[in-house]
Amino acid sequence: MRVSIILPMEPRGKQRPRMATKGKFTRTYTPKETREWTEDARLHLKKLWSLAPFTKGVPVGIKITAVHSRPQRLLRKKDPEGRIWKTSKPDADNITKILLDSLNGIAWDDDCQVCDEQTLKYYAAKGEKPHVEVCIWELHRV
Repeated sequence: MRVSIILPMEPRGKQRPRMATKGKFTRTYTPKETREWTEDARLHLKKLWSLAPFTKGVPVGIKITAVHSRPQRLLRKKDPEGRIWKTSKPDADNITKILLDSLNGIAWDDDCQVCDEQTLKYYAAKGEKPHVEVCIWELHRV
């Protein structure tokens, strides 16, 4: 089984948990931006995911292509028309983390099933909108 999905949203990296102290107690919470992105992604994924989740315990591979908005400084005539590698934040591993968390309960029970993963980061081609391309497949025995 192989599934490809395009999320029409700006890619985002997962932020570190924050802590707040009130009296003697410390509370840990997920930052608002991460929570909102995950909720939006889950809404899109639920609409787009038409198959049953991958069977529990089955190894899964995933390829993520994060296409970020092209900054104004790269829109000159002399800049390339196509996609350009993005070498700045967010880190590829943080993009992977937030997306895998969003897929929990939709594509699989838990993201520990992911055994093979690749994340690519680009600036969009001229005229292209930011989005996240996700391709998921079942891995077979080696």
